[in-house]
Amino acid sequence: MRIPSASNPLLRWDPAASDPAQRRIHPILRGAVLDRDGWTCAYCGGETTEVDHVDPRARGGPTVPANLVAACRRCNREKGLRTPTEWRLDEALERIRRNARKPRPRNRPRAVGFRRS
Repeated sequence: MRIPSASNPLLRWDPAASDPAQRRIHPILRGAVLDRDGWTCAYCGGETTEVDHVDPRARGGPTVPANLVAACRRCNREKGLRTPTEWRLDEALERIRRNARKPRPRNRPRAVGFRRS
């Protein structure tokens, strides 16, 4: 399936419209992006049915094929309003914090006077 051009009148939806249906990605464009990406999440490689804006719409990212990728629901929601770089950085910092809270195994003291013969 070919990705429709930006001049297609079906794709001229107003992202600031009060009607939520007009803020969504057009179904033709959604299907084209999912086909282009092979129905595989761009972030984790899992199966997907959603499309995500790489540069979030809330931060001025356009709804054009170059700014859209297939993403699973979990990755799409976790990423939220961050760019992929910010999201991965936040994820890495959280993993470091989690590991820092884990108790570390202590080294056992050596037995005094034990020798192998």
